[in-house]
Amino acid sequence: MVDMPNIVCEGCGKKYRWKPELAGKKVKCKCGQVLEIPDPPQEDDPNDDSFGAIELADVGESSHAKPAPPKPSKPDKPASPIGEVKIAGGDIEPVGLGGGEDDEADDSGNCPSCGQPLAIDAVLCIQCGFNRNTGKKIGTVGEMEGDEAGDGATSHKLHQLKQWKIPVAMVVIGLGVNLMFVMSQGAEEGVEVNPAVTLIGMLIGTGLGVVLMVGAAFLAAPLLDTTFGDIRTAILKLAAVYVTPGVLMSLVSAFMGDWQLILGLPVLWGSYFGLLVWLFDFDFFEAAVFAIIGWLIKYWIIGFILAMLLY
Repeated sequence: MVDMPNIVCEGCGKKYRWKPELAGKKVKCKCGQVLEIPDPPQEDDPNDDSFGAIELADVGESSHAKPAPPKPSKPDKPASPIGEVKIAGGDIEPVGLGGGEDDEADDSGNCPSCGQPLAIDAVLCIQCGFNRNTGKKIGTVGEMEGDEAGDGATSHKLHQLKQWKIPVAMVVIGLGVNLMFVMSQGAEEGVEVNPAVTLIGMLIGTGLGVVLMVGAAFLAAPLLDTTFGDIRTAILKLAAVYVTPGVLMSLVSAFMGDWQLILGLPVLWGSYFGLLVWLFDFDFFEAAVFAIIGWLIKYWIIGFILAMLLY
């Protein structure tokens, strides 16, 4: 079997072992990043005789020829077999590198350089790059120079922002914009609107909608063979997906006048698709399924529940 390099997540930087059962497939890291597992390279068949036999002519021995000195034999290096990619709940979990001798290991089972826990047979620390066999560090992403390191750091920062800061900002801004629209509409109609009561009602409706959307999404995820990653960040992202399209629709209706009939639906569905693809790295079909789920819950199920409560 050809030794394959580790698979590195571009989103969070975690490293995973290559596994032949996953070759050519797409899987998702815990952080939500989609990873493409490469196929192994073609190996030459030692029994392949497609070129036929080559016959050598016997021209005798040269009087000036000297016997070639024997090549020194190299000691066999300890094998470093490829380990397994462990999958728990649809997420890939990293495992330590296997093989080799534990020349620099301490009794605690931790990395001698950075102190991170290591497997007993681990050779390389993926945190600091320390090699137990050589006693030296290899270059890590943090030590790289040039555009490649800068791009990786920027991508990692953007990924961290997408995990919770950007979704939280979308929810807060969305609720604030909706509250201003309700108060403005009440003032135009001469109806006194209590901001606190209105905000509480919005929070209840949004919370109920997010709960239903999260439940429906996690029920549909196994059918689509996909995953949302960490449950906490998934809830925040789904809340942003639930709130933001409605806010954009309100802005279109407020500022586009007659154009709202033309732009309304493209803005609504475009925001659903865009957020699902950007926040969760979904493909077109996955985004379409969850966009329909979000639309049904927000504009039909929650609307029906609120109508039953108010009337």
